[in-house]
Amino acid sequence: MLETIKEIKDVAASCNKCSLCQNRKKAIFSTGNENAEVMFITDYPRDDEELALDFFEGKGGKLLQQALIGLGIDKDNIYFTSLVKCNVGNKVVKDTEIKACIDYLRNQVVVIRPKIVVLMGDVVVNEILGLENTVAVVRGKIVDKKGIKYIGTYNPLALFIDDNKKVEFWNDLKLLKEEAQKNNILI
Repeated sequence: MLETIKEIKDVAASCNKCSLCQNRKKAIFSTGNENAEVMFITDYPRDDEELALDFFEGKGGKLLQQALIGLGIDKDNIYFTSLVKCNVGNKVVKDTEIKACIDYLRNQVVVIRPKIVVLMGDVVVNEILGLENTVAVVRGKIVDKKGIKYIGTYNPLALFIDDNKKVEFWNDLKLLKEEAQKNNILI
């Protein structure tokens, strides 16, 4: 078990457990506050995010950032990471890639000890809450698992494909804010 975010990050940066390492430009590991009680998890970093080493880059990250600002949520009170640490390009994340990276995420959760985790997208919801779960099944609810409260929502990039999801995404972030306030979590 790795004990600090720096240790986990260093090991992940030189990882070669799957073929994604062959095309890795930079390993983007996380963005944000390592002392946060709120963690966001997306599926994998996109090109813009990888180059900037910041999950708030790219159109999905910028849309998320606008939503957080609109709700009065300070992104400096959030720890943001991904299920798979390398950019997978324009393809669906493979189960083998997830399995190669999942221990990094588990270590991050142990070190950060978030009280609330926002799962963005079906791939992340499936992996963390079980294959029977999708965003459509869990969104709008708080799922309590092993002492952590989970909120499932869409990956912000899905909002560019389907405008109808914007209201649900906004409501999911409102649920996050309400739950944080109810539990005296800085957000």
